[in-house]
Amino acid sequence: MGGAMARLRARLARAALLHQQAVAAAGAAARLVRDHSPIGAATDQHAEQRALAARLRALATKLAPGWLHAPLDAMPPTAPLGGVTLPTFVGVGHAHPLDDTSFPVLVPLLRAGHVAIDGDARDPRVAGLLRALALRLLTATPPGSLRIQVVDCADAGTTLAPFSDALSAPVVTEQRGFRTLLAEAERWIAVRSDAGVPAMLLIIASLPELTDGTDLARIAALAKAGPAGRLHIIAAGWPPPPLTAETTQRPLPHCTQIALRNPYAWVGDPPGATFSANRTGPGRLNAPIELDRDPPLALVRRVCEQLQATPEPESPAGTPWLPVPDEPAPSAWRDYVLAAQRLDSVRQESTAIVAEHAAVHAAVAEDLAGLRARLAEQATRLGDTAAAAGLPPPPLSPGHSLACAGWEALGRANALPGTVASAIRGAHALIGEADSALADDARSHWWSLWGFVAMAAAVATALLAGTGAIVLITREGGP
Repeated sequence: MGGAMARLRARLARAALLHQQAVAAAGAAARLVRDHSPIGAATDQHAEQRALAARLRALATKLAPGWLHAPLDAMPPTAPLGGVTLPTFVGVGHAHPLDDTSFPVLVPLLRAGHVAIDGDARDPRVAGLLRALALRLLTATPPGSLRIQVVDCADAGTTLAPFSDALSAPVVTEQRGFRTLLAEAERWIAVRSDAGVPAMLLIIASLPELTDGTDLARIAALAKAGPAGRLHIIAAGWPPPPLTAETTQRPLPHCTQIALRNPYAWVGDPPGATFSANRTGPGRLNAPIELDRDPPLALVRRVCEQLQATPEPESPAGTPWLPVPDEPAPSAWRDYVLAAQRLDSVRQESTAIVAEHAAVHAAVAEDLAGLRARLAEQATRLGDTAAAAGLPPPPLSPGHSLACAGWEALGRANALPGTVASAIRGAHALIGEADSALADDARSHWWSLWGFVAMAAAVATALLAGTGAIVLITREGGP
């Protein structure tokens, strides 16, 4: 009986050691799963996104220098105002393809198209962007080259109030004035096609409350003819809410559409180009955009005062004279669009890789949960077996050295899914070995008890039958 108990103790100790090894493997696998981020799997794609962002920053500086894209709150007081020609490209914010990298987002406006935002100036982000755009254009255009007219009915003209001295006319705040301004814009397009005359910029900060389908159709018609007629529109609140079939409007022609999200925005494809790599994408720049923030009021006041003090150049006939604008830099803009398309492709690759690793990560985590459940069941069996034999409960937690050994074995590889999956399979095998050890313990223990009971019964029978029987049993059935 003492030998059987010793064997039981030894086998129980072996099962407990195997269980500890399985626990160590499970702990190391759990740590690797916890520390592994699916996002980190797209390392190469992240590096290329940073390189593309640097390329786009360099192109933005060439296409929209100085006031046209630089952070307005960092512009020095000595920054010169005005430019030689009408600029085409202007910044609307910064794209953030990754948390640690960004680049300026440019849109073609003057001499090229329009900009629309799907929220009006009652949204502080829109109001800030409109003021930033107004400041950029006023500071970067030649004196007298741009006439800015504003419609702001919802906010009673307050959106661009700091620019009142620099605007070409008082802000329109009611429906009658709005329709008069539309008529003026239509006449402008009809007669202002010469390159040597000013351009008109119509900023719609907010539409009149009772704007009907006819007025909306006039805006769309102005947008269609605008670039050729030197009229450009920044339309906040477009497209308007589709309250009726008559007021349901499509995106404006020749327009870059900005869609507001929280807290970022999306910038759509520019006129005549696409930011999508395969032309079947979402039709926007594939990176969240932080729109330009409200410029400092002190800067706006200083710029407006300087502009007021700068006389407009005049021709001998007494009419405003402007140099014929240069054509926009087609190669730099083409490179900017191509870089944005490549960014779209790389971000799609990154998204696919991250999604694949996330799915693997979830599957491995599920397998790990199953392993832990099996370990818990085995721990209960080990404790019950020890208690039934009158032995103290075996130690089931791995010591420090065993836990470190398990982590080092996995930490060298540090990869999913193969490393963790292999560790989980190994842990299941260790649990199986421990279960086998327990089963052997049980069979050995109960076989020894049965032999002892059988021998005791035989001895009792022999005592009743005589000494010869005892000798016989000793020879044939003894231990």
